[in-house]
Formats: sequence, structure tokens, C-alpha cells
Amino acid sequence: MSSHIDIIDVDDLDKAITRIARKLQAEVRSIGEKIRSRLPVRRICGGFQPKTVHAVDSAFPSQPLQLVGLSLSIVAATLLRIDGQGVSHILRRRIITSYFSELEQDYVTMLARTEERKLILSLEALGDIVLIDGEIIPYRAPSNEWNSVLNLSRELLNRSMSERAPVVGVIKRSYSNELGQSLGISMNDKALATIILRRGEYVVLEPRFKLLKEYGCKLVFYKPSRGLNEAVKIELCGVQDDDEICKIIGFLSVNAGHTGLPWQIDMVDSLSKSAINIIDAIRNRLIAKLAVVDAAALSVGYPTNPQERRIKEGA
Repeated sequence: MSSHIDIIDVDDLDKAITRIARKLQAEVRSIGEKIRSRLPVRRICGGFQPKTVHAVDSAFPSQPLQLVGLSLSIVAATLLRIDGQGVSHILRRRIITSYFSELEQDYVTMLARTEERKLILSLEALGDIVLIDGEIIPYRAPSNEWNSVLNLSRELLNRSMSERAPVVGVIKRSYSNELGQSLGISMNDKALATIILRRGEYVVLEPRFKLLKEYGCKLVFYKPSRGLNEAVKIELCGVQDDDEICKIIGFLSVNAGHTGLPWQIDMVDSLSKSAINIIDAIRNRLIAKLAVVDAAALSVGYPTNPQERRIKEGA
């Protein structure tokens, strides 16, 4: 596979697009033919029908709201439960503020991951399977803040082992190259697995991340039986038996929504994202409150960028 960058003249747009399409088609065919035989590709099986499924996710704005005297964001964490009684969920929201200093987005992300794990650990029993939107153990440099997330993740995995409840981390954006490195190819995991796998197939790898190895977790790439024709990457912990792994992948595959991801993940993602839409309402109500009680404080309650203020006020 050639990895060079191709710079194309767009004087003739149709010709440029045709060139891109042909190049992509040639690369996909070349990789698929050369690599597929080098992987232990397996067929997905069925048989796993959990009685209780929990799924957790969180959401937060892409960046904090920057006001003159305040940096503000919001985190929403949602725990979804599916059992014989139907579907229910618990929502937890937190407003994060930093007065007269900038709020770091990394701190907001850390808080979101913390809230997710606290919600799961608040359960009396994990149920038959736990689905997490994202990594089970987030990959971050050690710090006092992220160490708390690490400790909570360890606690979850310990409970998973003691309760025999598998934990699945569904990784939607995979920029890693673990699959590629095992094959000597420089390509991100999602693209490579999508090219190699056919619908109803999966491949299992040993993780390189030390903490995942410590808990006997596996990396799995599978292509669901429905939804988008793209591979899904997951971290799977609390399962050692190959037959059980196959059945869990089968459960995830048959429960794929239109995105190809398990519909439980799609639902908990949607619930979390809809819960942070109040960020503008929070700012507007803050300004209204300050306008009544303190004109001086009101002056630092507007957006740092005056142009954003004009846009919001319709000027």
C-alpha cells in the first residue's frame, strides 16, 4: 500500500473525483487480497441473550463557553437499562465553571468519564453485560485527575470479574494502529478492518495496552450483520472463553442499529447529547439574573468575543 499524499488539480472536478475513486478502489483491492489470509478471521455465532443490559455514555460541548469573567461547560452522563420491564435510564448533569480563568477541555472530558463510571458502579448488580461508549480504560497521561478515572475503571473491571458480567467498550473513532502493526501496515484500525472483514465476521487480538492485558481483555474487530458496512472495534473484558466471545459478538451484531453500532449505544448517546442542549439557556438565564442584581457583574457575563454577542442577540 502506498502511503504518499496525492495532490490533485481541481480545474476539472469530475476528473479529480474519478482519480480519487480509482486510487481508493485499487488500494482497497490490493490490501484485501494480500492481508485477509494472514488474519484468524472467524464467523460470528449466536446464542447469547442477556436478561439485563446496561449501557453508559456522556456528552459535553466541543469547547467550554467563554464569557468575559467565566468559563463554563456542562456534562451529561446517562445510564441506560434494558431488562424484562422494558427500557429505562438515569441522567446526571453537572455544570462546570471556572471564574476569571479558562476551563480546560481535558478537565471536562475527565469529569465526563468519571460520571460514567460512577453511574455504573452505583448499580447493585452489573447485570449480564455492560456497554460503554468509548474505551473501558481511557488512554491518558498520568495525572491526579485522570488517576481517579483509572481507579474507577479498575473497580469496574474487578466487579466485572467477580460478578461474571462482561464489559464492552465500543470505540467509535479508532485512530490506533494495533491491527495494522500486527500485519506490518501503516493504516488505522477501522479502515483496515473494514477492508478485510465481510459481514458476519470478526477477528480477535491481544491488546498492547498494559492495563487491558492485566485484566485479560481482548480487542475485537467485527462487521455487523446490519447497518453500515463498516467494522466496529471493541474492547472486551471479563470473558476468557472463545465460544463466549463469539456469542457476545453475535449479540452486538444482531442488535446493530442503522449506524452498525449496537442500538443501545446509539440510544444512550442520543439521550446524553440531547441533555446538554441547555447550555445556551444557562448562559441566557445567567445574563438575565445578573441584569437584575448587579450591573457590574453583568458586564463580565457576556461572551469574550463581542461578535458572538451580536450574533446571539440578532444584531
